[in-house]
Amino acid sequence: MQKFAKELLEVVDNLERAIESAHADDPVTEGVRLTHKALLDVLNKNGVEMVDPQGEKFNADLHEAVGIDEEAEADTVGTVLQKGYSLNGRLLRPAMVRVGQ
Repeated sequence: MQKFAKELLEVVDNLERAIESAHADDPVTEGVRLTHKALLDVLNKNGVEMVDPQGEKFNADLHEAVGIDEEAEADTVGTVLQKGYSLNGRLLRPAMVRVGQ
């Protein structure tokens, strides 16, 4: 289940990028949003939960620091570049973040 769920996270990431890059609320964009929500619901029903560390203290067990966020407080997650996920309480993928210095 872990390997399967991790591979599905790539699909979630791609759907999120498509939503972020959409400029209008056209039917295709709405379809992508609904597909994204449906996929997250299925993952959630099977024990996969999002780890959103925005504004939390940096935790190396949950977060992967890939840069410095000049606007964030020291040792606090500023920018979240990629959300993290857990599977049944165990870390599936760490969140990729920029941290305040």
